[in-house]
Amino acid sequence: MHLEFPRWLQQELGRIPGAIDLGMTSEWSVVDRIMYFISASPGFDFAMRHKVPPRILQPKYMILASNGGQVRVAWFAFVSNHADPGATAGPFVVKLVSEDLRSADRGLRTFSKFTYTTRAASCSDMEKIISAMVPSILKGVDQDKWDAFERA
Repeated sequence: MHLEFPRWLQQELGRIPGAIDLGMTSEWSVVDRIMYFISASPGFDFAMRHKVPPRILQPKYMILASNGGQVRVAWFAFVSNHADPGATAGPFVVKLVSEDLRSADRGLRTFSKFTYTTRAASCSDMEKIISAMVPSILKGVDQDKWDAFERA
């Protein structure tokens, strides 16, 4: 998958008319950062660091490429402190949003920063929860204004 992913990413980003410089897709460090963030590690590390039981339900990932060329990854999941057999959702939603994975401000850092929010779940369908965030997601993608999405 890791070898196919850069080609897929370049193809998908190339479909956005004038949105970003396609030269960024050849930057392996960006692809590696995306690959790490769409693995299980960040969500599990978050759960362990914040003493959240690792009952992670309906995890969803989004790769966000803005018109200004920023690349971020978001991870959403339900979490629960109860081991309910057959549960498909939990009472809380966690969202992690990476920093701009292309940012020159990263320097030589070997880790990526992210922001997180937790809140009570408004329903048991993660896609509906994410859909409610579309206006703040579009503000980030269209204008590089991510604050509303990070706080949502």
